[in-house]
Amino acid sequence: MLVQYASGEYHEHCELEACHDCFLYVANGDEPEPLDMTYWDEADNWKASAVNEEWEGWNLMAKHIEEDEESSSFSWTGCEVCNRRLGGDRYKIIAARQLSPGEALLRLSKQPVGEKDESELETN
Repeated sequence: MLVQYASGEYHEHCELEACHDCFLYVANGDEPEPLDMTYWDEADNWKASAVNEEWEGWNLMAKHIEEDEESSSFSWTGCEVCNRRLGGDRYKIIAARQLSPGEALLRLSKQPVGEKDESELETN
C-alpha cells in the first residue's frame, strides 16, 4: 500500500506472513538456536543476516493482534520474511519504508489515469 503523509512524504507498507523465528526476531531481536543438521539441510537454518539483507531499507514490525483476530495460522507455505519453506505457524509482520519522490511517482504512474485503487493510495 502506498501512503502519502501531510508532509508530502510517500511510504510503502505491506503485511507479511512470517514464521515463528522471524516473528520473534522482529518483535524482540531473539535469534533461534541452529537446527540439528542430522535431520535438516543447511538451507533450513534461520539466519539474521539473510533477513537483514532481504529487507534492507525496510522497517519490520510485529503486528498488534486485536482481540477478535487470530494470532497465527498453520501453513506449509514459505515464510515471506526469510523465505524458508518449513511448515509452521505464520504471524503477521508489517514492512514499511519511505520512498523517494521518484520511486513514488513511478509507482503512481503504473496505474492508468482515473483508475487509482483507493487501497493503493491513502492520505494521512
